[in-house]
Amino acid sequence: MSIIEVESLTFIYAQGTPYARKALDDVSFSVEQGEFLGIVGANGSGKSTLVQHFNGLLQPTQGRVTVCGRDTSIKEHSRELWKKVGLVFQFPEQQMFADTVADEVAYGLKNLGYPKSEINVRVREALEQVGLDPEEVTGLSPLVLSGGMRRRVALASILVMQPEVLVLDEPTAGLDPQGRDKLLRIIKDLQIKRNTTVIMVSHSLSELITLADRLLVLADGKVVVCDIPEVVLDPKYIPLFKEIGLPEYLRLIYELQEQGVRFDKPVVTFEDAEREIEKLLRETMR
Repeated sequence: MSIIEVESLTFIYAQGTPYARKALDDVSFSVEQGEFLGIVGANGSGKSTLVQHFNGLLQPTQGRVTVCGRDTSIKEHSRELWKKVGLVFQFPEQQMFADTVADEVAYGLKNLGYPKSEINVRVREALEQVGLDPEEVTGLSPLVLSGGMRRRVALASILVMQPEVLVLDEPTAGLDPQGRDKLLRIIKDLQIKRNTTVIMVSHSLSELITLADRLLVLADGKVVVCDIPEVVLDPKYIPLFKEIGLPEYLRLIYELQEQGVRFDKPVVTFEDAEREIEKLLRETMR
C-alpha cells in the first residue's frame, strides 16, 4: 500500500515574479509503507524541495502530494502531517536551543499538550532508539555532546513524535566515519524493526546503494529513473552520477564493461564487485 503518492508535482519558487524558478517539473512516483527510498541528484536537482512537500512545508504549484491519505495542500491537514512525517534537516544540531537533552527531545510533545508522564516515557524510548542512555544524557546540555551524539539527539526529537514516515536530508553530512556508520545503522534498524517508511536524501551514492530498497534520481527537477539499485546502476545511467560521484569499485566495474567485459550478475555492492572480479581473474588465469 502506498503511503505517499506524488502526482505530476511541479513547484516554482517566487512564481509570478522576475525571479521565478522551476525547482520541480512534473514529478510522479509513490512510496510504499515500510519502504526505504533513497533520493540522489546533483546540487540544484530539486531533492530538498521535493522532501519538503511531504509534511506540507511546501505546497505544489501544480499537481498533488498525498501522504497517509491526506492531501498536503489542505491547511487543515498540517497538524496531522507534522505528527505523521518527521523531517530531519541537514545539520539539525545547529538548530538546538534547549538547555538539556530531555527538553530538546520533549519540545514537540510539549507544544502539542501531551501529559508530562507520557512525555517522559516517550523521550526515554526515543533516546534508546538512537543508541543513547537516557540516564547519562537527559540532564546534559546538547552543546557538551559530540557531533555524532548531537545528531542522534536531533533524530530522537523527531522519533519521539512516533512518525510513520521519516524523511532525512543529508543526515550524515559533516560526521566522521564512526558517527556516520552508527547513524546509518540506526536509520536502517528503524525501517526493519519498526516498519518505518524512510526517505533519505544523500550525495553519497555508496550509502544509499546498501540501504535503500529503491533509488530515485533527480536531474533538473525531473525524475530520470526510480527503481531498484540494480536497475539504476545500469551503465546507461552513468552520466547522471558525474556530479554526484561513484564509489571507486563501481568506477572500476564500469571501466571494465566499457572494455567489453561482461559480468554474470548485477554489481551493486563492494562485495558484488569483489566476487565478480575474483571470478574474472580466475577465468583469465586458466
